[in-house]
Amino acid sequence: MLDILVIAPHPDDEAIGCTAVMLQAIEQKQRVGVVVLVNQLEGNLLQPVLMGRSMKLHAFVILIALTVGTVLGGIIGAVLAVPITAKVPRSTR
Repeated sequence: MLDILVIAPHPDDEAIGCTAVMLQAIEQKQRVGVVVLVNQLEGNLLQPVLMGRSMKLHAFVILIALTVGTVLGGIIGAVLAVPITAKVPRSTR
């Protein structure tokens, strides 16, 4: 059983907010667990696959579209990236 369980929605959250507490607990021979995997699987695997199925695009295309949209247009670019990417192949048919 764990003495301390850190549930971090993003990989950097536990490094920023909990490092001192985790190190102190480890020094006192307490068991520390960090849950990050669930959010990473959801954000990097499940969401692109489901979004790809609903938009009829490959999951890799979704990831590339989100990356390019975020780099070029910030948050608005990320929000608009997938619908624009889904529309392009349909308009060229």
